[in-house]
Amino acid sequence: MNPKTKQKLFWIAGIALAVLYFGHSFIRFGPPLPQGRPASPVQTAAANAAGERAATGNDMRARNGMPLPVPGAAPNAGVPPQPLPFDNLLGTWQGLATFSGSTFCGMKLELRRKQDAPDKYAGFPELLCTPASAMGGVARGKVPQVSPMSAVFTGSAGDGAIIFTLDKALGTSAEGCSLSTLSVTPFGTDEIAAEWSEGGCDHPQHGQMMLKRSGK
Repeated sequence: MNPKTKQKLFWIAGIALAVLYFGHSFIRFGPPLPQGRPASPVQTAAANAAGERAATGNDMRARNGMPLPVPGAAPNAGVPPQPLPFDNLLGTWQGLATFSGSTFCGMKLELRRKQDAPDKYAGFPELLCTPASAMGGVARGKVPQVSPMSAVFTGSAGDGAIIFTLDKALGTSAEGCSLSTLSVTPFGTDEIAAEWSEGGCDHPQHGQMMLKRSGK
């Protein structure tokens, strides 16, 4: 297998794994898939799992004991929140990246105004990293037993970025690592640079990834 084909299969397997855990919107990232061919085991597994795993920010808020929005209700009616410098970044962001050619990572990040602190932001990241050695099984439709790292953060604007502090670590990696720090920097019109570090394990990692807007 030539390096170009190997790299393409690596990306396809990585995208499929991200779809399994984060939902169908991850399909927009990475190289274009071939057209006019029957669905592969990867695509079939991704499509089936995407329908079963409609993970939303409400799930994370519920697990953290935060109130859920009531349809049609306007919180703090008559007292509109004061604008903050990075209100244009509110919404959902996603991205994929490879690190050192041996690890594939996908991130989904939801940014909101914090309900109980109007001058702060709330961040809900989910980060899934998988070694390249597991990609062969994904390409054959076998899903490795991995779980995303997830956390709840509170952020403030400063130095051209949103700097977050950890409120609660939720999901951990297979190695026991959890997200410990997070910052977000605007980049262009519809991209942001997310930087994070891990803790709570023997070999914590530090990373940076470009994310694209996937929802409001």
